[in-house]
Amino acid sequence: MRPDRDLGADGAWASGDQPSRREIASVNLQLRDANESLEQRVAERTAELSDALVKLKESEAMLIQSEKMASWDRWWRVSRTK
Repeated sequence: MRPDRDLGADGAWASGDQPSRREIASVNLQLRDANESLEQRVAERTAELSDALVKLKESEAMLIQSEKMASWDRWWRVSRTK
């Protein structure tokens, strides 16, 4: 698209004339490509975050189990000394 055919702030073409079908098709193709790229990036990031959440939940479960075992061990030691 030529610079003299950029949209103005009001959405009207700056030079007053309309873009050609070829220019519109080109811009639409660029928008479609940008959208597909963005969708791919979102999907990749969502997968990364899902994996991180699974790992975090696994770590949390291991920590809870460890705390339970430590608490049981403390109880066992105290009960044996009485």
